[in-house]
Amino acid sequence: MKTKSIIFTAITAAAIIFVTFCPAWEIEKESLVDKSETKTNSTVQDFIVPEIDERIELVCIVFRLAGAREYRCKQFTKYNDDINNYFVEFKNHDAVLLARSLHTSSLGGINIAHDRVVFLGTCLEIKDGHLILSEQKIKDINNFMKENGMYNYLDKQAVKRFTELLDDFYVKSRFHQFFETQQEMYHFAQKQFLAGFRLIDLQWFDSFYGTEKNENIHLVLTMANEDGGYSFKAPMKNGQYELHAMIGVGGTDDQGQPLFTADDYRSFMFQYNMLLFAGPIIEKHFESLKPEAEKLCSLMGTKIAQATHTKQWPETMMTYYLSYAVLIKYFKSHENIEISDRLLQFYQKNGFVWLDRFVEALDRYEKERNQFPTLDHYMPEIAELQKSIVTRSFLRELRK
Repeated sequence: MKTKSIIFTAITAAAIIFVTFCPAWEIEKESLVDKSETKTNSTVQDFIVPEIDERIELVCIVFRLAGAREYRCKQFTKYNDDINNYFVEFKNHDAVLLARSLHTSSLGGINIAHDRVVFLGTCLEIKDGHLILSEQKIKDINNFMKENGMYNYLDKQAVKRFTELLDDFYVKSRFHQFFETQQEMYHFAQKQFLAGFRLIDLQWFDSFYGTEKNENIHLVLTMANEDGGYSFKAPMKNGQYELHAMIGVGGTDDQGQPLFTADDYRSFMFQYNMLLFAGPIIEKHFESLKPEAEKLCSLMGTKIAQATHTKQWPETMMTYYLSYAVLIKYFKSHENIEISDRLLQFYQKNGFVWLDRFVEALDRYEKERNQFPTLDHYMPEIAELQKSIVTRSFLRELRK
């Protein structure tokens, strides 16, 4: 059985890549769910149906043909062979050549790689057998990236030119016909993913934060992506947001069929937690966190940015602090102390130096819910804790 070891690119308020940034070890799917009880009621994820999006597969495959390393199918060799055989005459199509240029070089300081590839795919529409580019969706994604400390925005003119060539590739290669020939495998992948996805206790996050999220969740399985998970949040006309989460293939089974590992589900949990819960809370309370966050970021920002693939922004750093602390609490609450301890050690090693104290504070919050019904109510306590920790002597020790 082939599986991948992942340091997940998935959210940042990076990944976002979101580089989900999880340590490279495998855990059993069952470790994601509470061992003490069996869930019988309907859950959040019962209403989430993963799909294979033709637009996303199209751009991933074109960038794969262009040589993008993150879209190589090293483990999923059957799909790799199908792609090579079907598109052999289109390896040097103008869309592939431009994709190679956009991926390997910077056009006006902007290049398209990793998460930007799938982000680009969501800006396309397929209508009457042709591709149409939504400039509004480009604007929404670029605004999202700016708000979350990301860089390399989608250049509108470059994307427009690429879409024109991609439409030509789509029509002449008869891409839709290829997509239809893969339906049996796609359905198998959806069933495989759902088997583990149903075990995740997403309702725990609503309960822990003390708020209920009703945003739409658009979950896409990307068959030509073995690099990790990507996500972003986009506004809807009704004023709510839609979470777009893309999950790559985790490996293959003994028959060469797509497989998803516990790391893949943990990637989604991290994205769900950060985008829908942690990010908005940090944004609301950042002014009280800002002075100490800026001091800490001036010393640890470079290390954290390298680990999470984000810009060195104090607010981004604090969003990660809360997201990691809550993820650790999830595993503690579901009787997976070994996993929570290993996550804590991993994140602290990568620059989140007082994360252990943050988790302890969340332990206290959990015991004092009568006084603090929501995590929003408890955030002033977190701000005071950070002030007591990030002192001159603390910063002096970090400089050594």
